[in-house]
Amino acid sequence: ADSALHADTRWALSLLHEKQKTYLASVERIDDFIAQHTLDDRVPLGMLRKANMLTDRVKDVEAGIKAYLALMERFPEDDAAAEAQLALGKCYEKKQKDYVRAIDTYSSFSRKFAEHKEAGASLHLAGKLAESKMKDYQLALTLYQEVVEKFNKDVVVDDARKRVKKMEEKIAKEQQ
Repeated sequence: ADSALHADTRWALSLLHEKQKTYLASVERIDDFIAQHTLDDRVPLGMLRKANMLTDRVKDVEAGIKAYLALMERFPEDDAAAEAQLALGKCYEKKQKDYVRAIDTYSSFSRKFAEHKEAGASLHLAGKLAESKMKDYQLALTLYQEVVEKFNKDVVVDDARKRVKKMEEKIAKEQQ
């Protein structure tokens, strides 16, 4: 009971620091919580909160990326790992402009977490990055085709179908 009380106190302190916008202190409390209560069910969520704070509030993208990767490695099947992988893709795409890693992260997310509500959208986004940022129309075509085949009930499938045709036309023009 004493250990559970300490866990609840550490967790509450991390939330309090986050609410007061003392983000580095919150990250420290989360690290303390994780170190002292490794079996607590809140550890994956704490790791996700930490990574999000590092990237979004502290603006330390490299540390945030490491935190996302650590979460994904330690709890690969947890819902928090799915959210971490999506956030990691966004870091690569928007903060680092590393479109190859973003495409890889989004497409592997859609395969690993195929039942996740964002699976189709993340694969569609990978296709859009391949198309618009990399100008790799063959890769974009492949990704859009996968969206159509695997996520045919998703809201992005109509756009993916249109983009399949568009990519086929662009590839045909390049081959002339």
